[in-house]
Amino acid sequence: MVRFNLLGPMEVILDGTQMPLGGAKQRATLAFLLMNPNRVVATSQLLRALWTEDMPKSARKILQNAIWGLRSLLTADGEDNGAVLVTQAPGYLLQLDPEKIDVHVFLRLAKQGRALLPTDPDEAARLLREALALWQGPALADLVETGIAWPELTSLQNARLDAMEDFFDAELARGRHQATIDQLELMVENEPLRERSCGQLMLALYRSGRQADALRVYGRVRAALVSELGLEPGRELQTLQSAILSHDPTLTRLSRSAAPVVVEQPATSIGRYTTEVGVVMIKAQPSDTLADHDLLDLVARVAREQVEHFGGTVAASIGSVSLALFDQHEAGGAGELRAVRAAAAINDRLVGAARHALTFQAAVTVGTVLVPDGSRPGDPASTVSRATLADCENLLTHVPIGEIWVSERARRSTASAVAYQRVTGTSLSAWRVLDADPFRHDRDATDSGDDRRKHELDLLGGLLGLVHVRDQPHLVTLVGAPGTGKSRLVDDFARLVAENQAVDLLRLPSPADPFGDGIRTVQARIIAAHCGIHPEDTPPAADAKLGEAVAQLAGTPGDMNYVMSALRPLIGLEKPDPGAEPRSREMWRRFLRQAELPNPMVILLDDLHRGSDELLDMVDDLTDCRRDLPLLVVAATRPNLLERRPEWGLGKHHATTITLNALPKTTARKPTGRTAACHSHHLHNSVRVPLPEAPMPHSA
Repeated sequence: MVRFNLLGPMEVILDGTQMPLGGAKQRATLAFLLMNPNRVVATSQLLRALWTEDMPKSARKILQNAIWGLRSLLTADGEDNGAVLVTQAPGYLLQLDPEKIDVHVFLRLAKQGRALLPTDPDEAARLLREALALWQGPALADLVETGIAWPELTSLQNARLDAMEDFFDAELARGRHQATIDQLELMVENEPLRERSCGQLMLALYRSGRQADALRVYGRVRAALVSELGLEPGRELQTLQSAILSHDPTLTRLSRSAAPVVVEQPATSIGRYTTEVGVVMIKAQPSDTLADHDLLDLVARVAREQVEHFGGTVAASIGSVSLALFDQHEAGGAGELRAVRAAAAINDRLVGAARHALTFQAAVTVGTVLVPDGSRPGDPASTVSRATLADCENLLTHVPIGEIWVSERARRSTASAVAYQRVTGTSLSAWRVLDADPFRHDRDATDSGDDRRKHELDLLGGLLGLVHVRDQPHLVTLVGAPGTGKSRLVDDFARLVAENQAVDLLRLPSPADPFGDGIRTVQARIIAAHCGIHPEDTPPAADAKLGEAVAQLAGTPGDMNYVMSALRPLIGLEKPDPGAEPRSREMWRRFLRQAELPNPMVILLDDLHRGSDELLDMVDDLTDCRRDLPLLVVAATRPNLLERRPEWGLGKHHATTITLNALPKTTARKPTGRTAACHSHHLHNSVRVPLPEAPMPHSA
């Protein structure tokens, strides 16, 4: 059956398989309906949830398309999966068992655990731990990245914080004060104005013999409240401070059923702070069951060399397992990114040195460490939180030989620079590293001038990332005289996208191509993407899919026939009629204003200055008529295009012009031509978008 996960990136799991959810608007529609199960959600309420501002005229049609797509999703394989989406005035109703939604399960478990706190802290802790384990990151993390900011998400986050505080109360009542300190330190660091958790940390520290640290926590929260809100701490927190100062014996009373739990503490407790780090746990051991000490020494040496090369510190190395930490504030990128690349480098070195003698596994996550003032994460006096160690160990036990896996949180912060594939067949939310530095391989494949357009290439990748995350179109115009490397840059970007991106890639022939300027090719690709038409579909099957999509766009049967007759020639189902060109252009623009792309699309054009006026108009339309289409158009041109159309790209919110200067003759090289004129590539398991490493050029 089907399950819906909202506590993290949104997922729909059908019989253990993750279902594709379509574009951002369709995903957001489903999420909002799931936040309101078995209740009628008005169309106007859905529209306001999908567009907080700049609602397009076609908003209702886009919503109708999303509803149609969701109905197809919920009846996959023609079966009723326990969730039914029906139209009911004044909007839509999603009927399903709330237990299929992780949000409902979380709220139920949290309520049950809270009710048991006064009488059965052991059972309360179990229920609350189970509830909190459902969270795989911020609620609807993927949609939040697109700009979604619903009040319901704030309420849900507050419910999570309340449940965490309930859990800490249960743990303190059980005598597990030392075991909760690391988690409380992190929570207070992230939520310094929540007096309840601050008081819990003070109590846990006091019970652990750290009175001075407990009082410092009070001083920090008081300073935060006074500076940010102009308020003194509440009566309960002030009373707790007084009780600590007077060593009130009631502070050490536990629940009758509680048994103290001893957790090792660092030797010093004065002047510590909690910080996040990238963490990698590596297991490299001899293939033979008998330990080879020379091989273990090799592993330790290589691990230390590569970890330090990437700015990290080996915190521990015991036998075949090494643990390394990467400070978030070091140069060279986020700590978890350097952890991933260090793990890949260690694997490469070990494979080269002892290919058949060693097995290798690695797990990367983001964790917390307690660091004494004046020290760095990884120094001997630092302490890695037990939760972090448990996360790493749990992930590592599932990693197959020869692979590197990362947690969901580590993947989210490094997806711009690493190629990943989602791990299936396990309850873990984990990702497999396919390539720790895909750009490196693309640059290595070029000649000795491999860095000559690195910044421009990275910038194009960054813009593609914005297109994907924000579901917005963007036009990039590469302007340069002959010999400046425009075509080579387009070639390199095409190869990068084709190999590493979950996108549709369309590379058009030069506009001077004798077979035409590619207008129909672009139109056909976008229509096919919206309708789900595949190259192997027969003409009747393609026509049926087109009709099904047009039925969602057209108002009446007569209107539908009119639209169908205009669009069929664009996808090769009918021979074009020159006399019907104006009608086809009109219907194309109408279709484009309402189209939905299941994946981001990249369209590449070279020699745009040679294109017809019709081609230039179409390129303008592609990024001008919609603000919510994940489409990146990259066009290379000589400067005379700007003489022909001086207003090109000016005044547009989603347009960037990059001017290319001449390259040194020793590094200039003709385009490789390795990218086919028309190429489509799908990689559904990974999305990798590079971050720009150079200042942004002028955006019109």
